[in-house]
Amino acid sequence: MHEDVKRVEMTIPATPEYVVLARLMVAGIASRMGMSYDDIEDLRVMAAEACRLLVGENGRKGTLTFHYAVGPDGIEIDATGHTDPPASPPDDDDLSVLLLSALADEHDVTMGADVGRVRVVKRRVL
Repeated sequence: MHEDVKRVEMTIPATPEYVVLARLMVAGIASRMGMSYDDIEDLRVMAAEACRLLVGENGRKGTLTFHYAVGPDGIEIDATGHTDPPASPPDDDDLSVLLLSALADEHDVTMGADVGRVRVVKRRVL
C-alpha cells in the first residue's frame, strides 16, 4: 500500500446479524474512493465471506475486528476473529475461499488456535 494510507477500524459481535455492518462499511469506503459499482459489490461479497469464514453460519462468542487500509491504489481488508470456539481452517474447495480467489487481487486465510484472520486486497483500476 502507498504511504498516503488512511486506516479505519470496526469491531462487531461475531454473529451473522452484524455481517451487514462489515458490508456497509466497506461499500461506503469504496464508494468514497470512487471505485466502480462492480468493485464495490466484489468488496461487499468479500467482507461477507470473511465473516462467514470467521464466525460460521450460526455465529460464535467473541468479536470480529475489521482493519481497512485505504490508499490511492486500493483497499486492504484485514479481518480478525477472536472467538470461542475458534474458527476451523477451511478446505481449499470451500465456497468462501473460492469466492475470495475469484474476486480479490490478493487474499489469505489463517486460522490459529486462538484467532482467525482473513486478509483481502482489491486494487483500484484507474
